[in-house]
Amino acid sequence: MLQHISNNIESSNHFEAFFEFATMGILVTDPRGRIIAINPFALREFGYSEEELTGKNIEILIPQRFHHNHIHRREKYAENPQTRPMGLGMNLFGVRKDSTEFPVEVSLGHYTSDSSKNIVAFITNISVRKAAEAEIIKLNIELENTVTHRTKDLQEAMQLLGKTNERLENVLTFQKTLLDTAGAMIIATD
Repeated sequence: MLQHISNNIESSNHFEAFFEFATMGILVTDPRGRIIAINPFALREFGYSEEELTGKNIEILIPQRFHHNHIHRREKYAENPQTRPMGLGMNLFGVRKDSTEFPVEVSLGHYTSDSSKNIVAFITNISVRKAAEAEIIKLNIELENTVTHRTKDLQEAMQLLGKTNERLENVLTFQKTLLDTAGAMIIATD
């Protein structure tokens, strides 16, 4: 029995360390979406103190324009929770206390405690990745524009070369006609 208690205390210490020192936001809500725990990383990311968020609905951390859809999806998830990424194929955003928004990825999980199904959200700020993706898109557009411009220049050069070749052929044809029909002897020397 003492070993079991010791293992539980050690497990509790591991969980606490994981929760306190994780480098991503971890948030726990009850089935109705009220925040019951939030780790220090998430508190810093969102700009709140623990007291300001505990007991509040999760929607406080989501831009207002998404509240209606989120409440519906949250309720549906709470009915049948499954561990999964949230919002596949969607752009998700968090909102800080100062009202600034930032792109996020969210993975959901759940556990039962005191017969209540609690929901765990793992939140990652993906602003750096989104900025890098935007820069790649910008560079690709610039590259495509450069290729288009260079292709146009090359086509113009090819047309000019074609016209020059046509003139040269005309000159050579005229010269050959002159030589063939001159009726006089023509000698060329260097």
